[in-house]
Amino acid sequence: MTAVAMSLRTYAGFVQYTAADNVFSAAEGLVPGFDQVYQALFCYGWWDNPCNDIDGYWLCKNSWGPGWGITGSVKVAYGSAYIMQPNHTYALQFNKHMEQQATDIRQKLKPALTRDTTKPGCVVYKPLQPQRPVKLADELTILAAAGLPPNSAVKGVDKAVILSDIVTSNLGYIRSLSATGRGPFRVCGQSAALLRAAVCLGSC
Repeated sequence: MTAVAMSLRTYAGFVQYTAADNVFSAAEGLVPGFDQVYQALFCYGWWDNPCNDIDGYWLCKNSWGPGWGITGSVKVAYGSAYIMQPNHTYALQFNKHMEQQATDIRQKLKPALTRDTTKPGCVVYKPLQPQRPVKLADELTILAAAGLPPNSAVKGVDKAVILSDIVTSNLGYIRSLSATGRGPFRVCGQSAALLRAAVCLGSC
């Protein structure tokens, strides 16, 4: 959950937002306690400009029903109306049991993994949907925490190790580690061993 903050004048335009307006943008400095309106939104998606890492928008659901905006949603430009600022953002997390999460991750990753023929010991991951490398790190961390086969030689792989592996594996391999992309991403080191043990059982 997040909130957007804007002046009364800008809020009047926000109320009239339609799909034809495309991306809502409001760059204004607000003085605390004066002429401010806050509106809560539930953000469930985003779009990154592939040519500019800081350009893009959040896709958020409003509470005003499907007749407003884009069937009830709005595209809010990054950095606009204080969206996703720390003092305007609230997290809601719904957790599956870890083993179920790990099963879902294995099913998602397996068809997208291949052996890296250009760098021995590494694995290539080509996501079927755009994905941030940091999200891949989160998924590998869940796999490591959920447990590996008893005969696995992979030990002590935590999130710090996984993040380090992903960053060092992809320096010079992909254009930007901060952007969402379709890959492919290279995974080497202990994280590659983790993938072989937990997902492809040595076949990648």
